[in-house]
Amino acid sequence: MRYKLIARIEGEVYTREAITIQQGALLFEFVSDPSGKIIEVGISTQLPDEAARRFRSSVAQDDQGRLTLNIEEDLGVRETLVRELQSLEANLAFALMGALRKVRWDDARQELIPETPSEENTIAVRGLMC
Repeated sequence: MRYKLIARIEGEVYTREAITIQQGALLFEFVSDPSGKIIEVGISTQLPDEAARRFRSSVAQDDQGRLTLNIEEDLGVRETLVRELQSLEANLAFALMGALRKVRWDDARQELIPETPSEENTIAVRGLMC
């Protein structure tokens, strides 16, 4: 299973084509709008089996029809990806001489990406705003 954080980008950074960068176990994906302005960056990693077992989600409904969303995650993995987004923000802001104002790592969406049928069965919710 892969775990992904997706953060909005503030600034005036443009590209002519999609950018995907593999750096060790991390995959960075930059998404742009139709004008080529980069609007978000996703960072994902393959979860080790031990960590993947800690990621679970379920939805339950009580007898009055109220829904409860239960999410369990490995905070260490999330913190690692947030630190990488912070590092990316610092490096790109410097390299792009101010064209990048902010990577919204503090307001990132998270996604679980199952890669096998058994992983599909462990998660009821795949994406969530943090």
